[in-house]
Amino acid sequence: MKQHIQVLLAISFFTVCSVALAQKSFEAYPLGNNDPAALTETAKAIVGPEGAVVLDGKGNRLLVIAEAEQHKSLAEMFSKIPVIGKNVFIEVRFTTVGRTKDSGASVEAGGEISKTGSKIVIKPQVHHMTTETGGETVQSIMAASGSAARIQVGTSVPMMEWFVDYGWRWAAIHERMHWNEVGAFLTVEPTIIGDGPEIKLVLTPELSGLDYDKPCCVKFTRASLEVTALNGVPVRIGGLEKDEEFYSRFLLGGSSQEDSCALDITLTAWITDASGRRLPAE
Repeated sequence: MKQHIQVLLAISFFTVCSVALAQKSFEAYPLGNNDPAALTETAKAIVGPEGAVVLDGKGNRLLVIAEAEQHKSLAEMFSKIPVIGKNVFIEVRFTTVGRTKDSGASVEAGGEISKTGSKIVIKPQVHHMTTETGGETVQSIMAASGSAARIQVGTSVPMMEWFVDYGWRWAAIHERMHWNEVGAFLTVEPTIIGDGPEIKLVLTPELSGLDYDKPCCVKFTRASLEVTALNGVPVRIGGLEKDEEFYSRFLLGGSSQEDSCALDITLTAWITDASGRRLPAE
């Protein structure tokens, strides 16, 4: 009889455990850039000893086994906590190669002086001198993953008529504008792939200026570039084959018949933590 009672008690115990286990479910809660230790302790207090809370550091999330009511409390808690997306710090390095052409005339180095009747004819020798110059400037921007920020390419647009014609042909421009004070920009939209180290960078050229006194902006989305960079590893975007005709004109800091300045652009993107500290390069 005693043996039968022990068997019945064992069966009852396993039945209760099975029912309790069946009442629990699994959920994963993303942490964003919030403090993982504090959220883990809070979740454990809500779940209690009957449930389980595990911090998945690589996935930056909490793995929780708990009852429905406890999951409801956790969901409510996480809904009130701002989940801060990861940021991307981008260093933009512009390398310029310029040419300055100087034209002049002189009779001291091979010019001719001749006399015709009572007239003196001077035929100066025309000389041309081209000087190459170079320089490098750096811009830094910070953008949340999935958002966008702008970098300035040039304060002037030397081939404006060409860009207006391009905009009409590809429906980037829909109306006549009286442009003035036009600058060239690149909109950079970084998106961290998974937890990194890969970062997708979408670059969209745009012109921004004034139509009379009204601010206006034209985005050339057809000429957008998409490149994938590794955390902390530079990627060069100048000289890319895609839309070479467009970028050969767009990547000019300033140009005239006598002066020109070509730009080569290198981007380096870092994933940052909540404090803004760059994560080490891969």
